[in-house]
Amino acid sequence: MITKRLTMKGLLVRDWLDRQSEFENEVGGYFKAGKLTSKETVVKGIEQAVGAFLGLFEGRNVGKMVVELALSRAVSWATRWAGKLNSLRANKFEIIGDQNDFGA
Repeated sequence: MITKRLTMKGLLVRDWLDRQSEFENEVGGYFKAGKLTSKETVVKGIEQAVGAFLGLFEGRNVGKMVVELALSRAVSWATRWAGKLNSLRANKFEIIGDQNDFGA
């Protein structure tokens, strides 16, 4: 960079927080009008989640990576995990760390 006299400049969002409402008004209008779109790679099914995650590091995605879940399966999965968490709390397993961190 030094021999080519290049300049590198970064952007921190927090440097522009005073203009956030102006940005939301302008860009929000573009988005609602369909002039602004986002690119994303969508994989279907929780079974594909690990592959999708690994794909992030292998460049297999365009834009953001989304794992699409069927509602009934997502609810079933969430219910199972909630039941397991309640079971853990009921059995009072020892958790290392502050109990407030875990909502106990």
